[in-house]
Amino acid sequence: MKIKTTLALLILVSISLLSFSVKTQNNYSEEMKYDCLRTYSNQQIEKFVREVFVEHADELVLNSKSSRLKLFKEFLSRFEIEYHPEFRGKGFKKLAEVDLNNKYNKNLKRDLVMDVETFNPLKYHFQMFSKKRQFFRFKETDYIIIIDPIQ
Repeated sequence: MKIKTTLALLILVSISLLSFSVKTQNNYSEEMKYDCLRTYSNQQIEKFVREVFVEHADELVLNSKSSRLKLFKEFLSRFEIEYHPEFRGKGFKKLAEVDLNNKYNKNLKRDLVMDVETFNPLKYHFQMFSKKRQFFRFKETDYIIIIDPIQ
């Protein structure tokens, strides 16, 4: 009888530990997801804004009382570029299908190569307030642009 009770107790403790381990791993993964979000410095954001808005950057965004700068920062906090060769063949929308945001800078050009460090998301008319996660492929490469939904 003691052996059955001890065995049952060991099984119960094992199940509890396994369940705790799974919860911890899931929570850790969720935290890691947010830690991996791309963070842009204020200097990078200012450079992006100036590239898109040129001489109107201060008036419309940087020194404006509008909330554009805050909205751009929030959008950029949900924006990621990741290398995913395992996604080859997946039917993601191509970046080339997204219009350029060239209202203020008629000289804006599409990116010819992917440089994660200098890619300016503000150059493109992405849906900034989508409630669904968005995916875009850069040309025929394995670079995937991921935009998390607005919370």
